[in-house]
Amino acid sequence: MNSPFARRRPAAFTLIELLTVIAIIGILAAIIIATVGTVRRNAQQTRSLANLRQIGSALQLFASENKNMVPVWHDYTQSTPDVPGQPALAGRYWWEALQAYTGPDPAIFHSPAHVQFDGSSRARMRETLSYGWNYAVMGRHVGDNSKDGDHSLRITDFPNPSRTLAASDGRAVDSWGFIAIDAQPDGGRYGGRVPSLFVDGHVSTVPASDFAQENPWFSKVKALPNNK
Repeated sequence: MNSPFARRRPAAFTLIELLTVIAIIGILAAIIIATVGTVRRNAQQTRSLANLRQIGSALQLFASENKNMVPVWHDYTQSTPDVPGQPALAGRYWWEALQAYTGPDPAIFHSPAHVQFDGSSRARMRETLSYGWNYAVMGRHVGDNSKDGDHSLRITDFPNPSRTLAASDGRAVDSWGFIAIDAQPDGGRYGGRVPSLFVDGHVSTVPASDFAQENPWFSKVKALPNNK
């Protein structure tokens, strides 16, 4: 007979129960990690859009003070703005032209998910800038006739500024601050969507796959005014 005072076996998980618990913990961890990753990516994307909005404001200010002209990707006729402690560099890129309105802090030209960005010097920023100027539309060069001649525009030359891409998150590496039909934005930073700036100053995200089409993203406007 079993005595009511007989020692009972301590309760314990079976192997199946342990495996079930481990599986549930794994699923919950995967959900949490995915959620945290999505939240972080969305926050970075929001910050990138804010940077582009500031760049868009600087573009409007630049135009208002320069006879409605917009910056070209690389202007060989201008010198870079003075930066204490850094050597002078030839020419002036679009973002250097806009720094008079954005301020000297390089962070505005850094998209948070772009890990290759290096703002330690102006020379490194030129190579690793996070954002790309749409030079086929906005203008590629001034003062260098060996590269298809001058291509500069006034902001009034764009017939549909709200649908004209001015700049966006750029290429993954060695970006040199431009985008083009053969140098498309990096779609991997923000889950296949690219933070983008339009000539009228508004910003939005565009599916990365859309940039495979030259029209309308990289189609030049018809008007090519003289540079006076």
